Amino acid sequence: MKKKTTAATAVAAPTDSRKFVGVSFRTRTADGGALQARLDRCLAAMAKRAAGVAPKMNSLAKSAFERGLAMIEKELGIGS
Repeated sequence: MKKKTTAATAVAAPTDSRKFVGVSFRTRTADGGALQARLDRCLAAMAKRAAGVAPKMNSLAKSAFERGLAMIEKELGIGS
């Protein structure tokens, strides 16, 4: 009698078409953390507006970065 063999096929996981880019920066402020205080105030204000949703510092930083970049692009005349 012939022995049955099973063939295993590896199926690649579906690739995510979105690309993620990591951006990280550090700041040193001469006034001892004024930037962090501003971020904390904004985060608290966002939490008050978003009922039941806890905003994260990363979301705030991303939004600030995108808005700031849009302003720079506009100033340089390269914005869309």
